Amino acid sequence: MCLAGAAQAQNIHFNEIYASHSGTDTMEFIELIGTPGMSLANIVVCMVEGQGGGQGTLDRVWDLSDYVVPADGYFVMGNVAVANMDYDLATGPHAGGAADNIENGTETFYLLNVPNALDISDLENVLYHTNIDPDHNGETLFTDDPTSFITLENLTMMDNYTGTSPGAGGPGTPHDITFDCAEILGPDGIYFPAGMSRPGDYPNDWCNDTFLDFSNPGGADQTPGTANPSFVCGLTAATGAGCAGTGTGIGTPFCNPATNNSTGAPAVLTGSTNSGVGSGAHLEITGGVPGQLAYLLVGTQATSGIVVSNGQFCLVGGSAQFFRYNVAGTDMNSIGGFNGSGVMINAVGTSTTGFGFDVPNTVPATVPVTIMAGDTWHFQGWYRDTPAGVGTSNFTNGLSVTF
Repeated sequence: MCLAGAAQAQNIHFNEIYASHSGTDTMEFIELIGTPGMSLANIVVCMVEGQGGGQGTLDRVWDLSDYVVPADGYFVMGNVAVANMDYDLATGPHAGGAADNIENGTETFYLLNVPNALDISDLENVLYHTNIDPDHNGETLFTDDPTSFITLENLTMMDNYTGTSPGAGGPGTPHDITFDCAEILGPDGIYFPAGMSRPGDYPNDWCNDTFLDFSNPGGADQTPGTANPSFVCGLTAATGAGCAGTGTGIGTPFCNPATNNSTGAPAVLTGSTNSGVGSGAHLEITGGVPGQLAYLLVGTQATSGIVVSNGQFCLVGGSAQFFRYNVAGTDMNSIGGFNGSGVMINAVGTSTTGFGFDVPNTVPATVPVTIMAGDTWHFQGWYRDTPAGVGTSNFTNGLSVTF
């Protein structure tokens, strides 16, 4: 099943998206590029809400199973007024019409291979307009069930709202978030991008400093069904690095699994790429003790470890050195705590998603050490485990990451 998904990924991609323009949005479109004549059986395009209290809501579901890629290689999902339209965006379970089928706000777009028709039906019925990230860890159902929902590509169009939300994720949750390690495109200055494209088509990277024209719907820079113009980007965002289907995260676990905590299960440390900050690596902890403090550690060696309090500390022994990411007022501070679902929430603003920690390009030694390409560093999470006894603590598994 996964091999089939990988093959599909080589032949169908997002190529251009136009989401918002002046006046009523009657010219929206999502352009896919693929092998001419290719069947789109089992291909589904989805959007997941990343803004406000509705974060994680499955906003849109478009089943393309009855279609094929046209002879020109471009498949256009558009409003009825869009040139070269192959699929009406008003199709599907959502309330459609001739306009406003793509929401003007932070959304993560998914290109899925869903092999089972019953799973497609679930997306269109049971799961549509529900929260598919109920534990608020930034990993949706598509990550949790990757054999049923194979992510071929995902990317987020980001608004510029930088406040926090009292909504689904609880107080302090970032108002705009991305899911499943999707690449982030936008904002366009202080605005939500009108649209985005790959200069000169796939396999060129998305351009993240030149967006489609908001004021001129149907303008020359929007090319549904034809080749995208070639232009030079000062800033690009590579695709294909999502955690679900397009990649499996980063790092090699050690001391794995960790010792069970007072919840009866271990806390789990995982990593992903493309946080866009510092080293580009992002670390998450799940399975922690709700309400308890946590932060990240980094060391020079992965070791068999020693027992400390309730857990196994695996960054010590021999010539190994370790350091704490708890340097107040810097990007070398990872301090946070676990929400009711045991997911680590960042409390100090050093995570682009609000969860976990964006690893900076320095290690908090007495004299900070710069992380260089080719370096391998070893990470572990520490956290309070107080329900098991006053003053007790525990550790996650370790994760070795080569940069």
